Amino acid sequence: MRALLTRFPPRPAVANWPATGHTRERVLQRLFAPPFPVDSKISEATRRRGLRRILDWLADEPGGTWQDRWLASGADTAGNTAWRTLAVEWTRAKGIGFAEESYLHLGGSLRTLICGDVIRPSLSWLTGPATVRWLASDMARLRDPSGFAELDALIEAGAHGSAASTERFTRMEVLSRIATVMAAKGGGVRDITAGDCLELLTFISEKVNGRLRRNSLNFYQLLHTLGVFPLYVSATV
Repeated sequence: MRALLTRFPPRPAVANWPATGHTRERVLQRLFAPPFPVDSKISEATRRRGLRRILDWLADEPGGTWQDRWLASGADTAGNTAWRTLAVEWTRAKGIGFAEESYLHLGGSLRTLICGDVIRPSLSWLTGPATVRWLASDMARLRDPSGFAELDALIEAGAHGSAASTERFTRMEVLSRIATVMAAKGGGVRDITAGDCLELLTFISEKVNGRLRRNSLNFYQLLHTLGVFPLYVSATV
């Protein structure tokens, strides 16, 4: 793996990009506009309330961008199951009322910030203890509809390495791997590199102690079949 990562390095994590440097008002204006809203009026009200609360919390952290504040808050280190506690503790310390159901729905608001490329959690956060639920479906709707439509077409056709060609993997498991890379690195499906996939595999390997099911290369092979990688990159690693 080390040799492969040397030959095919992943895209480096960057400290700044346009969307993460926007003001609170500009972030909300963008994320309240299509395609981000959901159909249910109740769910949409909850999503908007969660977005305001998360941005209020992060705005109280040091940094010049939302990514800086996300990292400074300790949320990335806390992981994808414990970060909500930090947000709730902040609201309570500020004397802000916070209903239990709002706590449960914070995840959907955070996914909006991720899919909107306002913050980019680390691969460690995104993969432990499990990949973020619903991330693939949100990425398909909000970040790269055409890219995921192409992937779905290959899966339906039973293309080599696709979820349709194996009994051990579901469609969502494969697409979640691809969405995870997009969440951590930015960009769309066709921006993913072979090195990005290798880097993700190293994180998965560390977290599942080499369990074969979680280490499948199906997501990589699906991207290769789509023609995402240069011609000289092999379909197997």
